Amino acid sequence: YISLSTPLIAGGVCYLFIALGLFLFLPETTFQRHEAAHNPFAAINQTFRAGLAVARVKPLLITIFMITAILGASSETFDRLWEAHTLELGLPSFFNNPALAFGAIEIVSLVLVIAVTQWTKGRVQTQQHKAVARALLIINVLLTISVIGFGLANWFYIALAFYWASVTLRTLGGPLSRAWLNQSLESKTRATVFSMNNQMDAIGQLAGGPLLGLVANRSISVAFVIAGL
Repeated sequence: YISLSTPLIAGGVCYLFIALGLFLFLPETTFQRHEAAHNPFAAINQTFRAGLAVARVKPLLITIFMITAILGASSETFDRLWEAHTLELGLPSFFNNPALAFGAIEIVSLVLVIAVTQWTKGRVQTQQHKAVARALLIINVLLTISVIGFGLANWFYIALAFYWASVTLRTLGGPLSRAWLNQSLESKTRATVFSMNNQMDAIGQLAGGPLLGLVANRSISVAFVIAGL
Protein backbone atom coordinates (compact mmCIF):
# COMPACT_ATOMS: atom_id res chain seq x y z
CA TYR A 1 0.00 0.00 0.00
CA ILE A 2 1.35 3.43 -1.00
CA SER A 3 0.25 6.49 0.91
CA LEU A 4 -1.32 9.37 -1.05
CA SER A 5 1.41 11.63 0.31
CA THR A 6 4.18 9.54 -1.28
CA PRO A 7 3.81 10.81 -4.89
CA LEU A 8 3.51 14.39 -3.62
CA ILE A 9 6.75 14.05 -1.68
CA ALA A 10 8.44 12.36 -4.66
CA GLY A 11 7.30 15.16 -6.95
CA GLY A 12 8.63 17.79 -4.55
CA VAL A 13 12.01 16.04 -4.42
CA CYS A 14 12.12 15.96 -8.22
CA TYR A 15 11.45 19.70 -8.32
CA LEU A 16 14.34 20.25 -5.91
CA PHE A 17 16.71 18.26 -8.13
CA ILE A 18 15.53 20.20 -11.20
CA ALA A 19 16.12 23.49 -9.38
CA LEU A 20 19.59 22.34 -8.34
CA GLY A 21 20.42 21.29 -11.90
CA LEU A 22 19.26 24.64 -13.29
CA PHE A 23 21.29 26.50 -10.67
CA LEU A 24 24.46 24.56 -11.48
CA PHE A 25 24.27 24.20 -15.25
CA LEU A 26 22.11 27.11 -16.48
CA PRO A 27 23.26 30.23 -14.62
CA GLU A 28 21.71 33.51 -15.79
CA THR A 29 24.93 35.49 -15.93
CA THR A 30 23.51 38.31 -18.07
CA PHE A 31 20.19 38.71 -16.24
CA GLN A 32 19.27 42.25 -15.22
CA ARG A 33 16.44 42.81 -12.79
CA HIS A 34 13.70 45.03 -14.17
CA GLU A 35 12.59 47.96 -12.05
CA ALA A 36 9.04 46.56 -12.01
CA ALA A 37 10.28 43.50 -10.11
CA HIS A 38 10.46 45.62 -6.96
CA ASN A 39 6.77 46.48 -7.23
CA PRO A 40 4.85 43.66 -8.97
CA PHE A 41 1.44 45.32 -8.49
CA ALA A 42 2.66 48.42 -10.30
CA ALA A 43 3.94 46.19 -13.11
CA ILE A 44 0.53 44.51 -13.41
CA ASN A 45 -1.19 47.88 -13.52
CA GLN A 46 1.28 49.15 -16.13
CA THR A 47 0.73 46.09 -18.34
CA PHE A 48 -3.05 46.42 -17.99
CA ARG A 49 -3.01 50.09 -18.97
CA ALA A 50 -0.67 49.44 -21.89
CA GLY A 51 -2.90 46.63 -23.12
CA LEU A 52 -5.98 48.86 -23.00
CA ALA A 53 -4.13 51.55 -24.93
CA VAL A 54 -3.35 49.08 -27.71
CA ALA A 55 -6.94 47.77 -27.65
CA ARG A 56 -8.28 51.31 -28.24
CA VAL A 57 -6.34 51.40 -31.48
CA LYS A 58 -7.46 47.87 -32.48
CA PRO A 59 -11.01 47.25 -31.15
CA LEU A 60 -10.81 43.60 -32.20
CA LEU A 61 -8.45 43.05 -29.29
CA ILE A 62 -11.22 44.00 -26.83
CA THR A 63 -13.33 41.15 -28.24
CA ILE A 64 -10.38 38.77 -27.94
CA PHE A 65 -9.75 39.84 -24.33
CA MET A 66 -13.42 39.26 -23.43
CA ILE A 67 -13.36 35.82 -25.06
CA THR A 68 -10.21 34.98 -23.11
CA ALA A 69 -11.84 36.02 -19.81
CA ILE A 70 -14.91 33.88 -20.54
CA LEU A 71 -12.73 30.90 -21.47
CA GLY A 72 -10.77 31.43 -18.27
CA ALA A 73 -13.93 31.19 -16.18
CA SER A 74 -15.00 28.07 -18.08
CA SER A 75 -11.63 26.35 -17.77
CA GLU A 76 -11.44 27.08 -14.04
CA THR A 77 -14.80 25.39 -13.50
CA PHE A 78 -13.83 22.39 -15.58
CA ASP A 79 -10.42 21.92 -13.95
CA ARG A 80 -11.75 22.19 -10.39
CA LEU A 81 -14.94 20.13 -10.69
CA TRP A 82 -14.32 17.31 -13.14
CA GLU A 83 -13.05 14.95 -10.42
CA ALA A 84 -16.06 15.71 -8.20
CA HIS A 85 -18.47 15.03 -11.07
CA THR A 86 -16.65 11.80 -11.92
CA LEU A 87 -16.90 10.62 -8.31
CA GLU A 88 -20.61 11.45 -8.31
CA LEU A 89 -21.08 9.11 -11.26
CA GLY A 90 -19.07 6.40 -9.55
CA LEU A 91 -15.79 4.80 -10.61
CA PRO A 92 -15.66 1.31 -12.15
CA SER A 93 -15.18 -1.51 -9.69
CA PHE A 94 -11.66 -2.34 -10.91
CA PHE A 95 -10.48 1.09 -9.71
CA ASN A 96 -10.22 0.48 -5.98
CA ASN A 97 -8.30 3.72 -5.50
CA PRO A 98 -9.57 7.09 -6.85
CA ALA A 99 -6.00 8.42 -7.06
CA LEU A 100 -5.07 5.50 -9.33
CA ALA A 101 -8.16 6.11 -11.46
CA PHE A 102 -7.47 9.82 -11.95
CA GLY A 103 -3.80 9.11 -12.66
CA ALA A 104 -4.72 6.61 -15.37
CA ILE A 105 -7.23 9.03 -16.89
CA GLU A 106 -4.60 11.77 -17.05
CA ILE A 107 -2.05 9.46 -18.67
CA VAL A 108 -4.51 8.58 -21.41
CA SER A 109 -5.28 12.30 -21.79
CA LEU A 110 -1.61 13.06 -22.44
CA VAL A 111 -1.33 10.28 -25.01
CA LEU A 112 -4.47 11.51 -26.79
CA VAL A 113 -3.24 15.11 -26.82
CA ILE A 114 0.11 14.09 -28.31
CA ALA A 115 -1.53 11.86 -30.93
CA VAL A 116 -4.14 14.42 -32.03
CA THR A 117 -1.61 17.27 -32.04
CA GLN A 118 0.70 15.29 -34.30
CA TRP A 119 -2.22 14.37 -36.56
CA THR A 120 -3.31 17.99 -36.97
CA LYS A 121 0.23 19.29 -37.37
CA GLY A 122 0.55 20.89 -40.78
CA ARG A 123 -3.16 20.54 -41.55
CA VAL A 124 -3.92 24.08 -40.35
CA GLN A 125 -2.11 26.91 -42.10
CA THR A 126 -1.30 29.05 -39.08
CA GLN A 127 -0.09 31.90 -41.29
CA GLN A 128 -3.54 32.30 -42.85
CA HIS A 129 -6.02 34.27 -40.76
CA LYS A 130 -9.13 32.61 -42.21
CA ALA A 131 -7.72 29.10 -41.79
CA VAL A 132 -6.92 29.67 -38.11
CA ALA A 133 -10.29 31.35 -37.46
CA ARG A 134 -12.11 28.43 -39.12
CA ALA A 135 -10.16 25.88 -37.08
CA LEU A 136 -10.85 27.78 -33.84
CA LEU A 137 -14.57 27.96 -34.66
CA ILE A 138 -14.74 24.19 -35.15
CA ILE A 139 -12.69 23.49 -32.02
CA ASN A 140 -14.79 25.77 -29.82
CA VAL A 141 -18.10 24.40 -31.10
CA LEU A 142 -16.89 20.86 -30.37
CA LEU A 143 -15.50 22.02 -27.00
CA THR A 144 -18.88 23.49 -26.04
CA ILE A 145 -20.59 20.19 -26.90
CA SER A 146 -17.96 18.22 -24.98
CA VAL A 147 -18.13 20.28 -21.78
CA ILE A 148 -21.94 20.29 -21.74
CA GLY A 149 -21.98 16.58 -22.58
CA PHE A 150 -19.60 15.87 -19.72
CA GLY A 151 -21.80 17.77 -17.30
CA LEU A 152 -25.00 16.04 -18.43
CA ALA A 153 -23.53 12.54 -18.68
CA ASN A 154 -25.01 10.05 -16.22
CA TRP A 155 -22.69 7.15 -17.02
CA PHE A 156 -18.98 7.01 -16.25
CA TYR A 157 -17.75 5.92 -19.68
CA ILE A 158 -19.77 8.55 -21.54
CA ALA A 159 -18.46 11.24 -19.19
CA LEU A 160 -14.93 9.91 -19.67
CA ALA A 161 -15.19 10.19 -23.46
CA PHE A 162 -16.45 13.77 -23.17
CA TYR A 163 -13.67 14.58 -20.68
CA TRP A 164 -10.94 13.32 -23.00
CA ALA A 165 -12.50 15.24 -25.89
CA SER A 166 -12.61 18.44 -23.82
CA VAL A 167 -9.00 18.18 -22.68
CA THR A 168 -7.76 17.45 -26.20
CA LEU A 169 -9.73 20.29 -27.78
CA ARG A 170 -8.60 22.79 -25.16
CA THR A 171 -4.98 21.84 -25.75
CA LEU A 172 -5.37 22.20 -29.50
CA GLY A 173 -7.13 25.54 -29.19
CA GLY A 174 -4.44 27.21 -27.08
CA PRO A 175 -1.63 27.44 -29.69
CA LEU A 176 -4.10 28.31 -32.45
CA SER A 177 -5.57 31.14 -30.35
CA ARG A 178 -2.10 32.56 -29.79
CA ALA A 179 -1.32 32.26 -33.50
CA TRP A 180 -4.58 34.03 -34.36
CA LEU A 181 -3.83 36.81 -31.89
CA ASN A 182 -0.27 37.11 -33.12
CA GLN A 183 -1.47 37.81 -36.67
CA SER A 184 -3.14 41.03 -35.52
CA LEU A 185 -0.14 42.44 -33.65
CA GLU A 186 2.87 44.55 -34.42
CA SER A 187 6.20 43.47 -33.00
CA LYS A 188 6.44 46.48 -30.67
CA THR A 189 3.10 45.70 -28.97
CA ARG A 190 3.17 41.89 -29.10
CA ALA A 191 4.60 41.27 -25.63
CA THR A 192 2.22 43.79 -24.02
CA VAL A 193 -0.88 42.32 -25.65
CA PHE A 194 0.08 38.74 -24.78
CA SER A 195 0.65 39.79 -21.16
CA MET A 196 -2.71 41.56 -21.14
CA ASN A 197 -4.37 38.48 -22.59
CA ASN A 198 -2.89 36.34 -19.83
CA GLN A 199 -4.20 38.81 -17.26
CA MET A 200 -7.70 38.57 -18.74
CA ASP A 201 -7.51 34.78 -18.47
CA ALA A 202 -6.58 35.11 -14.80
CA ILE A 203 -9.37 37.63 -14.20
CA GLY A 204 -11.85 35.25 -15.80
CA GLN A 205 -10.69 32.42 -13.56
CA LEU A 206 -10.78 34.61 -10.46
CA ALA A 207 -14.23 36.05 -11.17
CA GLY A 208 -16.00 33.16 -12.85
CA GLY A 209 -14.58 30.25 -10.87
CA PRO A 210 -16.14 31.13 -7.49
CA LEU A 211 -19.47 32.10 -9.07
CA LEU A 212 -19.79 28.82 -10.90
CA GLY A 213 -18.57 27.09 -7.75
CA LEU A 214 -21.64 28.49 -5.97
CA VAL A 215 -23.79 27.06 -8.74
CA ALA A 216 -22.02 23.70 -8.33
CA ASN A 217 -23.08 23.62 -4.69
CA ARG A 218 -26.61 23.20 -6.03
CA SER A 219 -25.81 21.14 -9.11
CA ILE A 220 -22.44 20.29 -10.65
CA SER A 221 -24.14 19.40 -13.93
CA VAL A 222 -25.69 22.88 -14.19
CA ALA A 223 -22.29 24.46 -13.49
CA PHE A 224 -20.78 22.49 -16.39
CA VAL A 225 -23.60 23.45 -18.72
CA ILE A 226 -23.06 27.15 -17.91
CA ALA A 227 -19.29 26.72 -18.30
CA GLY A 228 -19.81 25.08 -21.68
CA LEU A 229 -21.99 27.90 -22.91
